Amino acid sequence: MLNVAIATGGSGGHIFPAISIADELRRQFGEINIIFVGSRVGIEREILSKYNYKLETISVRRFHRYLTLKNLLLPYFVLKSFLQAGKILNKYNCDFVIGCGGFASGIVILSAKYLGLPIFLQEQNSYPGLVTRKTAKISTRIFLGYEKAKEYLDFVNEKLIFSGNPIRKFEIVKKREALAYFSIKNKKTLFIYGGSQGSSPINGFISAILEDLLLNKIQIIWQTGERDYEEINKKFGQKKLVLIKPFFHKMSYVYSASDLVVCRAGAISISEIAYFSLPAIIIPFPYAAGQHQKLNALQLKNKNAAIVMEEKNLDTSIFREKIIELLASTPKREKLCQNIKDFSVGNSSEIIVDEIKKRMEQR
Repeated sequence: MLNVAIATGGSGGHIFPAISIADELRRQFGEINIIFVGSRVGIEREILSKYNYKLETISVRRFHRYLTLKNLLLPYFVLKSFLQAGKILNKYNCDFVIGCGGFASGIVILSAKYLGLPIFLQEQNSYPGLVTRKTAKISTRIFLGYEKAKEYLDFVNEKLIFSGNPIRKFEIVKKREALAYFSIKNKKTLFIYGGSQGSSPINGFISAILEDLLLNKIQIIWQTGERDYEEINKKFGQKKLVLIKPFFHKMSYVYSASDLVVCRAGAISISEIAYFSLPAIIIPFPYAAGQHQKLNALQLKNKNAAIVMEEKNLDTSIFREKIIELLASTPKREKLCQNIKDFSVGNSSEIIVDEIKKRMEQR
């Protein structure tokens, strides 16, 4: 039986592609032991427990990209985590390691290199993350969510494979079924979310225009994130046509019920709305490392596949009118739907696992 460690964490944008790869590994290999390795302080445990995958944790802490005393302890946690990761890989007698991003994954990848294990990387964004850039040379293969990422990794060009981004397996749900599931009306529906942990700025923009949206009989599905949920639910939770939750687990139902999405430009968010062929207003997170969300959004904007609005320039009046305009115009939404389809690769997990299988058989 093969044993594999998947190193990831920090956000759903890293964890959900890893789960998709793990599911495909099980499908193709049958008998395989999969262990996830992540941080003790991330959201890995909460998400993975719902998918019945085992998680081992290491003590690594996030590197802060600003001056702070917290970074003084970083060398201690790096060394401690390196030893912990090596112990985990030996404990499970791992045959190879897959890195799917997140601050914990780099340490596990370095431990895998020290132990002489094959390393496979899955990079979600247009601009590769720090872990991918720094460990590219020691990897066996690097699977890319965007073709543009090749420009930044041309020094390992022979290792690069465009696979698209793996996403969760979604149920096929008709709109009327999705509406009935949430007990909501058959009206034009706007879905708002800022990633797995929510976005306070997006929540603020929506709060400012919500009453106007409701006056236009627009129905709202709103994923606030845990941090803002209590305040927003207290203010708007009793409103008709508004459904508010900190996090939705039945995302296939949410997407199927929606006519328009407002979200960040995380790679997996984009891949999911492309899979469902939904029109979207994208607001890139301005402080993402390497401006990768802005670069992701530009890929869509250049293909007229989404409306992109930058947070620093966002005018609530224009934002409100754009939402109302798109929900009132079926042709405009259909154009965006058609163009965003080009960003969906339906068999990403299969491409990745097929290549891993080939490399392991050669060994």
